Amino acid sequence: MDRDGEQEFIHGETLTKAPSDPLSSSSSSSSSNALLDLSFDADELLDLAARGQWRSLADNLSRSRSVPPHVHLSHLAFHALSLHKLRRFPDSLRVLQSLIAGVDAGDGDPFDSQQFRYESYPDVYPGRSGSMLPFAVRYLHADLPQRLGDRSQSLDRLYSLLDFVRQRIAASGGDHWRRREAFIVSSLCCNHFSHREFDVALALLRELLERDPSDPVLLSKLGHVQLQIGDLDGARATFVRVEKLVKGHGVELENLAGRNRALEHLVNKDYTSAVREYDECIERDPADVVALNNKALCLLYSRDLSDSIKVLEGALERVPTAAVKETLVVNLCSMYELAYVNHGEVKKSLNNWIARVAPDDFDPSCTRI
Repeated sequence: MDRDGEQEFIHGETLTKAPSDPLSSSSSSSSSNALLDLSFDADELLDLAARGQWRSLADNLSRSRSVPPHVHLSHLAFHALSLHKLRRFPDSLRVLQSLIAGVDAGDGDPFDSQQFRYESYPDVYPGRSGSMLPFAVRYLHADLPQRLGDRSQSLDRLYSLLDFVRQRIAASGGDHWRRREAFIVSSLCCNHFSHREFDVALALLRELLERDPSDPVLLSKLGHVQLQIGDLDGARATFVRVEKLVKGHGVELENLAGRNRALEHLVNKDYTSAVREYDECIERDPADVVALNNKALCLLYSRDLSDSIKVLEGALERVPTAAVKETLVVNLCSMYELAYVNHGEVKKSLNNWIARVAPDDFDPSCTRI
């Protein structure tokens, strides 16, 4: 793609080319580089997001400043995202509501308003067309209701957003729109999965796989749902397909296949074989937190409490940036409660250490102090 093309459509949703959205992955260097002269301190914003400094982002972006319209929208999206990450969901919703307050969209989508399009500001963006609205705004608008207790509204908005994305795929294609489709489908699957609506999750995954049957990540998710509903033969067949697809395609995908094999062993309560698979994953990638966490759980199920604690403590010591996750910390604290009479003091020491190294969006309540 030529540089002018990147500049012209980087924030757009009606695209003639296929750049990535700057908020689709806050740690992506390609997103940062692609902003070019349409950015306003974009590198700093992306760097703060990548380092989990959401409080600094929220504080900096809460101050009004005179900027071009597309930069204002990007700042607003970052602000709402920061508040969402900090679990300040009502505040995040108010930021989004301030964006569409006064927008006359009739019965249509307020985010399709002309005020969010380049061509509405010909003096600022001569020759540019399309939407300036970052995709993150649409996603947060769909996700926030369930954070505030209204799951049904979130589901309605997520399915509407899925339709919106599929319309863009049909109109112009683009890998970035297909990635967004996969992201929204994954969000919907997690939502249905957590409410034990497994048939719906399966249907969504299979629909996506009909168009891309060679995606090992999607196939692995399908296998996980199959395991959950007790379809062990189906899961095994799915994981075999993954094995064939990932062979020789790098550590990340090889570990995906390895974790799938381990999960099969875990379901069959063959913890020794599962640990062996996880050890191979960790040898390939010492920062594979899923393998580290699950290896510790297998050791726990094997009644090796001491070694299970050592695995998680070692992960936090060696790869703290990757390992400081709520799930891992919850498991470690549960092990402390089983292992130590004075587990409160041990957890307090852990909590103090985490406070020094964790990103702003880490939930300290997971230590249960």
